[in-house]
Amino acid sequence: MIGSWEGFNLDPVVHEGVVYVGNRGTYLYAIDAKTGIEQWSAKHATSWVGSPVVVSDGVLYFGMSDGYSLVGLETQMGNQSLLFKNRFYNFARPQADKHYVFMASLSGELFAIEKATGKGTLYAIPIR
Repeated sequence: MIGSWEGFNLDPVVHEGVVYVGNRGTYLYAIDAKTGIEQWSAKHATSWVGSPVVVSDGVLYFGMSDGYSLVGLETQMGNQSLLFKNRFYNFARPQADKHYVFMASLSGELFAIEKATGKGTLYAIPIR
């Protein structure tokens, strides 16, 4: 059983025959959709995976819960290609276009993060 007691708390995403899903045990898994065999997994020391993934240009983007970051992993082997740190929990699924990944945090902040550089711009501040 993948993830043991930590369990899955997010919607899985299927892309090109691979199921991508994170769990509370700090892992993100890539599982072959036909065979159910794990292709790779990536462990994150800081936190459990907080949001479902979005796939864009061969990279998986997802938020970490109390790790306060947006992570980008390459779909082929799970190598990290992006790490953007913010100040709060990230449970909303990020969205991406050609150049940016957009991430909303539980604090009400909305960021646009450049895929190429990892530089983030704050688009919205918390509503008070």
